[in-house]
Amino acid sequence: MENWRNLFNLETRTRAIRSKSDRFIEGIRKAFDDEGSEGLGTKLEINDDQTVVALIKTPVAEARVCLNWSLASSLDPVGVLKIERKQFDQNGGDEWLKVFEIVVPKEGHPHFERDGVRREWQLSEMDARNFDDICFAAAVFIVYHIAGAG
Repeated sequence: MENWRNLFNLETRTRAIRSKSDRFIEGIRKAFDDEGSEGLGTKLEINDDQTVVALIKTPVAEARVCLNWSLASSLDPVGVLKIERKQFDQNGGDEWLKVFEIVVPKEGHPHFERDGVRREWQLSEMDARNFDDICFAAAVFIVYHIAGAG
């Protein structure tokens, strides 16, 4: 009986993760539609590991937002939101630099990193459940401040 309950919980959580991923994609599309995105090239994809990636390209910059909801062994979701921008060097090469990262572990107490420095950021239970709202805010943030559209 316990195995069936665990299987049901796994299926329920998998559906919840897919739902959050779908809302994340819609949030980014809404950010572009509402705020005017002329000149922005965007690409949205879901990788095999359930990572949702939004690539944003402007005439002067490239950036990406990555959202990953994974299933931990205890069946609790773990969310990671990462914002990166492409840095070009003088030799024509490039690399992705992490600008912002939020991690929501099983306990619901995330941390964020800015400029490589880890800082604690306490989220209430409500905020942890509404992680997709944070992702929508990040989508607006990336359009204006990283991709150079603002």
